[in-house]
Formats: sequence, C-alpha cells, structure tokens
Amino acid sequence: MNNARSDSSRINDMLARAGVSLTEDENIIAAARIHDAIYWKAVAVMLLGMFLLPWFLQNLGFLLMFVGLVMLGLAYMAQKYLVLMASDKRIFVRSGYVYTDMIELRYAQVESIEVGMTPLGQIFGYGNVIVSGTGQRRIIVPFVKDAVDFRRRVNDVLANK
Repeated sequence: MNNARSDSSRINDMLARAGVSLTEDENIIAAARIHDAIYWKAVAVMLLGMFLLPWFLQNLGFLLMFVGLVMLGLAYMAQKYLVLMASDKRIFVRSGYVYTDMIELRYAQVESIEVGMTPLGQIFGYGNVIVSGTGQRRIIVPFVKDAVDFRRRVNDVLANK
C-alpha cells in the first residue's frame, strides 16, 4: 500500500513538473523512470581524471574531474526533470532544464514507438524510447528504465484505437 502511495505521489510530481492536467476521464497508463545509468559517462570521466592525478598530467586530471562533476550535475538534472508519461489519450514528454520543451502527442498523431538498446542497456535494463509523430516530429528519450514495458503499454493503447 505504501508503494502504491509513493507511485501516485511520483506520478503527481511528474505531472506538476510537466505542467499537465489530466481530463476527468483520463488515466495514466505508464510513467517512465530514468535509469541510474545516466551517470556512467560522468563517473568514467572522473575516474580517468583520478587516474591521471598521480602522473605528470595533474592539470589534465583536475580538469577532467571538474568536467566529470559538471556532467554529474547535468545528469542529475536530466534524471530529475525529464518526463515521459502516457495516458490513455496522449503521450507527454518534457525535456530540458534551461529551455524546457513540453510535447503532448495525441495517439492519432503517433506513427510509431520504438526502443533502441545498446549492449549495456540490454544488460542493465534501459533503452532509448523513440516516439515518431506525424510529420517530421521525432522524440528520443534516453536511459528509460524498462523501456520495452513502456512501449508495450503504449502499443496496447495504439492497437485499441
């Protein structure tokens, strides 16, 4: 019961961040989480910087550690503010933290939803969700935890429309 309450709270928080209000007869069918693997590049840069510190490349090591910290901050912001949700009527995507882009696609506008997975994504259970809309609209949301399940839920709604 506590888990259901925390999921409801998380979904309400995501709706508030996205600036979305649901209609009376609209229900959320899937709310994506961003996987912690979003931090791997920042950690790799910081480890490389730490490796270079004892050697003659100390300045480069400090620079890489600083860049890694900035990358960690950007990854945290992306994990916190990136929203990918699907209701029984539309798909919501919110991206960006300096310039925010909020996209709502009704299912009539969705041509396909795809999942791209790297080998690491297959091992750790994350992928890129690619939503193709009518016209030139193509939205890529990276590092989605259980991306295949998200796609399955949306495809179930698309098949019934």
